[in-house]
Amino acid sequence: MKILLSVVWLAHLFGTIVSAFAMGGCGPGTGGVPLVDISSHLSAHERIIKTNAGVKEFVLWEKTGQVAYRNAEDKIAATDLVSGVTKLLGNGGVPLAHLLDPSNRFLLGAGTPWEFDSLNHGWYQFAPAAANLKPLFWQNGYLFSARIFWDGRIQRVEIYAYLPEVGVSQRVCPNLAGFGGNTQPVHLAEGSRFPNIYFYTQVYNQMGNNLGMGRIDITQCELAELNHYPYVFYGPIESVHIYDRLHSFSVKVNHPSYNLLWQSGYGSCNYYNIDNLQPLVLSESQPLIATFSSRGGLKIVDLNRQTQATVLRHLPITSISDNDLWLTHDGKRLYAAPELAGQSSRLLFELDLQMKGAKKKP
Repeated sequence: MKILLSVVWLAHLFGTIVSAFAMGGCGPGTGGVPLVDISSHLSAHERIIKTNAGVKEFVLWEKTGQVAYRNAEDKIAATDLVSGVTKLLGNGGVPLAHLLDPSNRFLLGAGTPWEFDSLNHGWYQFAPAAANLKPLFWQNGYLFSARIFWDGRIQRVEIYAYLPEVGVSQRVCPNLAGFGGNTQPVHLAEGSRFPNIYFYTQVYNQMGNNLGMGRIDITQCELAELNHYPYVFYGPIESVHIYDRLHSFSVKVNHPSYNLLWQSGYGSCNYYNIDNLQPLVLSESQPLIATFSSRGGLKIVDLNRQTQATVLRHLPITSISDNDLWLTHDGKRLYAAPELAGQSSRLLFELDLQMKGAKKKP
């Protein structure tokens, strides 16, 4: 109850936060909008960040000017991006999740309800050992996580809040049930941000796939919004990502050409053909994604400007995921730890992104 009261108090402190999706809609038209290649106009000067024993997963601690990571020896370390000084913080044990703690203190285990405290140099359980539990966001020192649970009769959303100073996880909004009519599977969308937890459903029919998106406001503990996209999708919906800060969202569809829908907060809507590749989200505050294929390389796509640029084209990259990429808040630097042919451990690259001819700030 104390946690719930704290959440409600935060709602008064920060005021009303507008929903990220005002549902417009656009049909596929004649195909995906072509992306203009601006590779020749983008300068992506790179340097290798010297780390301790390579990088498996990493989190950019931009506030303190460090990168924290799990290395090839399964140790947790942090390296200063300016001085290069590295500190070993403790033992690893599990992969690191791609979620930033604003205090630049805690790291989360991917797929496990455990967090690493860089001050106390140990792992602590932040939620029950529940299947499919997903850490969502931090707010005022609390870590919020959630999962969609199906008990055979009804679907419900379970939300947990954890305060490291107290060391106890508590249920928040315990009576959220009955989503999706209990007939259609409900999925947590990517990009939830306090106080909104986003989810989606899809319904298959002869015309295509219908998308429904919902929002739970945890300050009110109720379903705040449920919308149905007005057009069908011509293939299975694979993921939905909400860009809460931009009041926008993207939908990845398994289709040869209509495979990425971008609904902009400015009211525009476009389909892009990204060769049916997985969109790698680079930022929650910038309309940028990346794609990778062995043939096309690593591309940065600006969804609002309808451009793309290939970077690190000289490297023999064999694989890269969104967990291997991190963009700074201002969109000026990209950190990447791709898997390279012939390398036993990953190197960490820093790319200084700038349009050629633009004056660089001192």
